[in-house]
Amino acid sequence: MASSLQNTIRQKFGLQSVDDTYMKKIDLSTKDGAKYLDENQKYFVKKVEKANLVRYAQSQKTKKRGGYIGLFLFFSVIGLYAGTIHSIKQEKFLDEFENPEQS
Repeated sequence: MASSLQNTIRQKFGLQSVDDTYMKKIDLSTKDGAKYLDENQKYFVKKVEKANLVRYAQSQKTKKRGGYIGLFLFFSVIGLYAGTIHSIKQEKFLDEFENPEQS
């Protein structure tokens, strides 16, 4: 059912099917795959791959730094909370407070 619907849509809009050579994956490391691209296209493919590697490295660095900041903030909040609870437990001034006589 789904494939017939897809074929109908492809025919209506003039699209090629998945089985055609449209956007076929090629392996540039083999001789057979390398024949599809000229030297300029290979150069730009390598340039884009290098840019993606640099972007990935920067992304990982940012992700790691964000994790460290998150851990620092988490433990800071836990420390402040624990310190506040500890200091409130030590306060005894309300226990010694005497209520004034009501008249």
